[in-house]
Amino acid sequence: VRGLQRQVHDVLLKSPLLLRGLAGAELRTRLFGVVGEILLEEGERAAAAPSAARFEPLPFLAADGGHVETALCDVRLGALRLAALIDTEALGAVLTEQFLPLLLEARPTSEAATLRARVSGAVTRLSTWVSSRDH
Repeated sequence: VRGLQRQVHDVLLKSPLLLRGLAGAELRTRLFGVVGEILLEEGERAAAAPSAARFEPLPFLAADGGHVETALCDVRLGALRLAALIDTEALGAVLTEQFLPLLLEARPTSEAATLRARVSGAVTRLSTWVSSRDH
């Protein structure tokens, strides 16, 4: 299965225009709706976490270090990766312009720099995953 996934990924990387035909407006809307739900859940988790405890946003993204050894991964990670494949720039904007302010509002100001770094790292990891041929 992983070999077939790599082949499909390589074909899509060679011609990103193929994704445009596969990802119509309805699919993009649904996918980014799911991503929005995932990020809202993370925001709720951030708000509910004790202020004295260090909060780790998107732990399922950081847990694999950007590489998954199996064909199946956490469904939230899969949704973010699919969104990155469809539109990396839009996903980056959602993470930095909508998700990050949600986290900053939910957490103590002492965590602001760390949260900014974590969200920026998530954007970088997802972008790197899209351009990587090693998955």
